[in-house]
Amino acid sequence: MAYEDVDAVVIGSGASGGMAAWNLTRKGARVLLLEAGQRFERSQFWSHVKPWEERGRRRRGESPRTGWVRRCARALTKRCPASSFG
Repeated sequence: MAYEDVDAVVIGSGASGGMAAWNLTRKGARVLLLEAGQRFERSQFWSHVKPWEERGRRRRGESPRTGWVRRCARALTKRCPASSFG
């Protein structure tokens, strides 16, 4: 693979890095986008599940691997102190 000159290097393809890279490329810059994180399987990822997806997944017998959903729900309804997130 040949090396090429780039105008910008963006480290991290998350929300901020992705938008930075997109904005730079829209202006004509050649951007190198680096990501060190692992690829995840959406089926195993619960923190950004849309409400209708969660209902369907629960009907199929799926559930989050940890109790963080219950802890968040209790804290939001003020049935437990915020310190229970730890």
